[in-house]
Amino acid sequence: MGRLIDDLMHLEQDVRHMHDDVEHMTKDFEGFEDNPAVRDLRDHLKDLDAHLHDVMSHVGHIRMETETK
Repeated sequence: MGRLIDDLMHLEQDVRHMHDDVEHMTKDFEGFEDNPAVRDLRDHLKDLDAHLHDVMSHVGHIRMETETK
């Protein structure tokens, strides 16, 4: 492990990659809305994306606090 600020930067990058993957998978399921299992999966992907946005917000807050000290 490196410095905290470096770890935060890597965490932020990893979360962005996950967000991009979720967006990609969501688009892959477009056109299959008539399938209940696919609709359920898309709903779970939307929930996951919302959680990823929350994590990014927390990471950004920690990063700001870390940089000011």
